[in-house]
Amino acid sequence: MLVSAVVDPSAFNAEYFDEVYGPQAIYFLKGIRKNGLLIVDSEHRLRRSIIDEIQSIPIKYGQQIRLIIPELLKRGNKPNRFLACDVPPGDPLDVAYYLRTLTDADVLIVGIKSLEKLKAEGKDNSNVVVLSEYNVSKFEQKREEYEPPTGAIDELSREEVDSLIIRPIRFTKWLRFYDPYIGGDNTKHFLKGIRYILSLWKEHGFFPLQDRTGIEIFTRAPRTPGLDTQEQRQRIVQGLVEPLEQQFRLQVKVEIKVDEDRIFHARYLETQHAIIGVERGFDLFKGNNFHTNFFMLNFAAAPHLKRCRDLPNACRPISTCQE
Repeated sequence: MLVSAVVDPSAFNAEYFDEVYGPQAIYFLKGIRKNGLLIVDSEHRLRRSIIDEIQSIPIKYGQQIRLIIPELLKRGNKPNRFLACDVPPGDPLDVAYYLRTLTDADVLIVGIKSLEKLKAEGKDNSNVVVLSEYNVSKFEQKREEYEPPTGAIDELSREEVDSLIIRPIRFTKWLRFYDPYIGGDNTKHFLKGIRYILSLWKEHGFFPLQDRTGIEIFTRAPRTPGLDTQEQRQRIVQGLVEPLEQQFRLQVKVEIKVDEDRIFHARYLETQHAIIGVERGFDLFKGNNFHTNFFMLNFAAAPHLKRCRDLPNACRPISTCQE
């Protein structure tokens, strides 16, 4: 699952890059590319400063760094790998330190001189890591723990499962759920799983509730003989959309897709910054305990999910503002 980091641009100052420092910088960036989120300011001051700093890094290390950083900081069809937040003006280190405090990010990465400055100001703590010592940091240990697919959630504590879900949803303004079939006998089980996820989002989400743009759910029309799309639609309205709208006061939109080529099969939770494969689906609970289920971070699924969204609608979209 995702870990979050703020970077002081001077951590990439060319004067630091020797045989120890250079590999540490690349190690950090490759880790973020696997399962990390960079937090920057909305005025682009940190982004511009980071891009400026990396231009002078010696080619031995700079070539890789100049490929990875722009990749992490660009917008595209895939989930964004950065979060932009409003912050007061200040020098880059002050902005970076403020951002880590504001967002409670997992780590602030700094250069050697910046660490000395923070120590002099009494601001060095366990969340500040100098880049030259990155590979032995507690942050890297945490990132490695969250990188591989999780074990079965029924073998984890409730707190561990909460954390696995909170990490990819905390900084998003919207959620998308993909499930190959909703509207049969599983609606109440789907509802219970979605309620659990949305309750965590409501409690732990970084953005105020009024800034969140809503919830989208994508499914496909029934293939079972005797099941009608309109019946499916009515079940979704009554058993899913209305209860979620009443509880969370957010717009809920459901699209039922025609899927003749049967591309719609796996279950996913998509946020602005991550895509999580949910192996069993959103029927998460067995009584008061979890079903055996697995969560898998999968950025590569983005084109597939777009194909699912682009499928033709079997009926007009369901939305709380229309019912």
